[in-house]
Amino acid sequence: MLFGLGKFFNSNKNADKKFISNLNSLLGFKIKDTLLFKKAFTHSSTNLKDKHGSVYNYERLEFLGDSILGTIISDHIYSNYSNYDEGELTKLRSKIINRESLNKIGFSLKLNELVNSSIKVDRSSDDINGNLLEALIGAIYVEKGFKICQNFVMKKIINNINLNIINKSIISFKVSQIEWSQNIIKKKKFK
Repeated sequence: MLFGLGKFFNSNKNADKKFISNLNSLLGFKIKDTLLFKKAFTHSSTNLKDKHGSVYNYERLEFLGDSILGTIISDHIYSNYSNYDEGELTKLRSKIINRESLNKIGFSLKLNELVNSSIKVDRSSDDINGNLLEALIGAIYVEKGFKICQNFVMKKIINNINLNIINKSIISFKVSQIEWSQNIIKKKKFK
């Protein structure tokens, strides 16, 4: 059983047109390489193969998209938080692009409705949502280049999050305990 818009991944021209139309609407521009974007929305559970017999899914594009997203976010916070040191910039970036945030963003963009998967994706906490977002970013980068990819990330991610709220959030209880302990040790050393 395929979930989402898996029906778009067959040879039906009308289904392809619908997939492309939905994607173009989400992206705000027209895609050229339909197969590239189909790969970006194909989960490994489908075990699909290309015409050469090679299995394809979104994992390679997800890898690329993760790096591109990190670069775009890093550039943005570096440019806009000039009073932050390296550690503060790193924490802020990790709060923006952590798995929970990416899952919520991917779900809010309804990427789960475009996925070709044998696994049901219907909750914002499903990791596939964040994986699809990263794969989509990878596909945009491959087809359109860095600037258009950066514009997409700014429009769909950066402009839709409150960096002040994210910055005040705690990454994890463990991290906050370690930081608290390190501050205590520093204070005692300099007394």
